[in-house]
Amino acid sequence: MDKQTIDAYDRPTDTYFDRQERFHHSYISEIEFYLKESGVTHANVLDIGTGSGKFVEQLNSNGWNAIRI
Repeated sequence: MDKQTIDAYDRPTDTYFDRQERFHHSYISEIEFYLKESGVTHANVLDIGTGSGKFVEQLNSNGWNAIRI
C-alpha cells in the first residue's frame, strides 16, 4: 500500500482513538459517581455484553470482583 493510502486510513483512526479516550474518561467518572452514591464498596459483578471491557477493568482496579462476557 502506498503512503498516501496509509495516511488516509491513519487520520480517521487517530481521531477515533482521541474521541474514545475522551469518552472513556467521562464514562469512568460517571461510573465512579454512581458507585460512590450507591454506598456499595465491593461486590461481585457480571458484565454481560461488555464491549471493550473498560467498565470491568475500572471495577477490578478499584478492588471489585468483576468478570465479563
